[in-house]
Amino acid sequence: MTTLTKTLHLVKENSSTQTGWFARFLKEAEENYFFLISFVITVGSCLGGITAMYILQGNAPIWQLCVNIYLTMGSNVACIGQVPTKWVVNIAGLSILTNIALLLINVL
Repeated sequence: MTTLTKTLHLVKENSSTQTGWFARFLKEAEENYFFLISFVITVGSCLGGITAMYILQGNAPIWQLCVNIYLTMGSNVACIGQVPTKWVVNIAGLSILTNIALLLINVL
């Protein structure tokens, strides 16, 4: 039994070393889950607010403001609701990328 356990442990270690960067990032994010939550809420809210300011300042279509608000608040709700780490990372990534795109559209 001990040999079988050691063998399975070695197989798990070897398989985890061959995972991709996203899986390694998720594993590290799970260990620092509460830091991730506070970081996403702080950075996402600031970026969402700045983007909303430029959308309103540039008299852009209202759908841009709606997309900005929905994604930013969705990211915050996911963090506060403590959903699984993969969800937090994916929703925050989508929110940040979309807000950066909207920011660039309205600034340039």
